[in-house]
Order: sequence, then structure tokens, then C-alpha cells
Amino acid sequence: MISYGYPLSVGNAIYIPVTPPCDSQGMRVLRRFDGDFTGEDDPDAFVVYEGEPPSGVVDHLGLPNGVEAFYCAYSWDGAEWTASDVVSATPGSRIGNLQPDLVDIVRERIEVGLNDLVQRGVLAHESGAFQVAIAPPVFEESVFPVVAVELSQDTDDVRFIGELIGEGRALGNSPYPWLEVDGYLSRVIVSCTVWSLNPDERRLLRRALKAILIANLGVFNAAGAQNVGITLADEDDFKSFSVPVYMVMSSVSATWPSALEIFDREIKEVVETFDTVDPAPVLDF
Repeated sequence: MISYGYPLSVGNAIYIPVTPPCDSQGMRVLRRFDGDFTGEDDPDAFVVYEGEPPSGVVDHLGLPNGVEAFYCAYSWDGAEWTASDVVSATPGSRIGNLQPDLVDIVRERIEVGLNDLVQRGVLAHESGAFQVAIAPPVFEESVFPVVAVELSQDTDDVRFIGELIGEGRALGNSPYPWLEVDGYLSRVIVSCTVWSLNPDERRLLRRALKAILIANLGVFNAAGAQNVGITLADEDDFKSFSVPVYMVMSSVSATWPSALEIFDREIKEVVETFDTVDPAPVLDF
């Protein structure tokens, strides 16, 4: 019925796959922290699941990380209860370092590109350098032109069986040669807005921004972005501020791997099975 428990990477949760007997009319899955089950009505056990035979059960209530939990499943066939073997697992969070996102990369590449053009005399800025912000400017506190990069959209685009985005052999000196990576492919849109007090300056900044984004397509691809798209448009704002503001509205869209870095999540054993096929007889004519 149950043969193992699988700690989920989020922590404080364990998944128990269940293979119900053919004659099962209902099942009950119990949990203890000592493994000493006394039966299907164990008063000291926590009822993880009770109902129709499931294919799997997730235990996530009152489950502390680092403490081994024991499980036993009981199947009711209409006449009596049958107990499974006792299995155990230890929950723990294995979420590693937060992955960089496309917003960080686009912001850094735009800032580097703009300041390179300032140093070469193509662009000018009153403060001597551009500092690409992560939010719209406060007009009274800003030195124009101002550039800001923000996330406009991050939605799941391509999902995989088991939420597994990749697997394969590990690189380096890992003692375990097989790895898994959780996640999916997102459709991400990063917006970049330029605010200027001069329409001619706005026109020059639009051309510079387009050139910088095109020149960085290889950088975006190397970072994991696929199917990168770039849009630009002019927009004028004569109402929000005390003076006219001329803007460039641009965006970078891409398919982006939303991968969850899991540490200590190596596949430690790979079992390969082969069907035995008798060779065809050799006929002697």
C-alpha cells in the first residue's frame, strides 16, 4: 500500500504515494513520531487521510522540519482492516539560493549600456551617470532623464510532468551523478520606461535604448531567455507633472526558466530494468 515517504522541498510536508489493494473500499493513513502504531483506531496517532482509496497523500499539518515521521496505511475491504508496512521520512526545507530573474539582468545591462554611451559622449546626464531605478521617479527628487525597469508580467507558460523542469547527470565532483530541478517555463515581460523633459532628448534615448537591448540579445540568451521580443513606443504626459514629460515605453519579453534550486536533492540510485526477449531462431535452409 505504501512503501516510502517523500519530503517535499518546501519543508514541513511529506508526500506518501499509495497503491491501494484491489478490494479496498476505503483507506486511513496515520502518522506517529515513534512508529508504534496500535491499529487503525490508534488514539495517539494523527489521521493524515481518511476516505476513498487515494493515489497519494500529502501530510502538511503539524509536521516540524528535522523530525522523523512514521506512517502506516490501513485498508478496509468491507469486512476487516489490513495494515501496510510502516514507512518514515524526515521533512526539511531544501530551497537553495534565490534564482536571478530577467528584471535584474535587463536593468544591469541597460545601466551599463547607457553609461558607456555617456562616457563616449553620445549621451549626457546632469549627474554624470545614469542610475536605472526599480520604480517610477518622484518628480521633485529626480534628476532627469530618469530610467526605471520593472516587472510587468511573470506567468507560467510551459508546465512539465511532476513540475520537473530538468534532470540529468550532474557536473563536477558530485558523489551522486543524477539531479532534478523543479519549476516551469514562464512568459516574462520586463518594462523599461524613460522620462525626459525634452522631446529631442527622448528621441535620442529611444534610439540608444533600442541599440542596447539588441546588442544584449546574446547576453539574455546566455542567461536562459528564449524567444526574446522587444517593443518601444513614445508617450507624452502633460497632466501628471508641473511640466510636460516625454516618455519612452519599452519592454523585453521572453520565455524564462523559473527553476527552483534544490540542495541535497540528488537521485542516489538509478535502477534500470530490461525485458528479456528470446532471440529469433536461426533457420538453416
